[in-house]
Amino acid sequence: MIIIETVLLGCALYILFLTVKMKKSREIPSFFVNPKIDLSKARDKEGFIDNMTGKLFLFSALLILFSGISLLSEYVSFPDYVSIITNVAYIAMLVYYAVVTVKAQNKYLL
Repeated sequence: MIIIETVLLGCALYILFLTVKMKKSREIPSFFVNPKIDLSKARDKEGFIDNMTGKLFLFSALLILFSGISLLSEYVSFPDYVSIITNVAYIAMLVYYAVVTVKAQNKYLL
């Protein structure tokens, strides 16, 4: 499980990096959108950036938190419910990310 948590932590840090870069440069990284979307024809790139920045910060921060807790639990003995909570949180965060991203793409980019 250490490999999975490490990969999730790396992904969270990468999402955080891309979010900061997107906020500063006002350019949408292709990592955040469906490859079928042509960003040059997007209706409201600024609206997408403004809408998604806070949500992506929250998503990456929670992913970092739960990945850190999960990694720490490999070395420190935590109660079993901590592992269950982190796994449920991962699933909930992925569903949240998927729903929010698709809604924002449909509203601002298509």
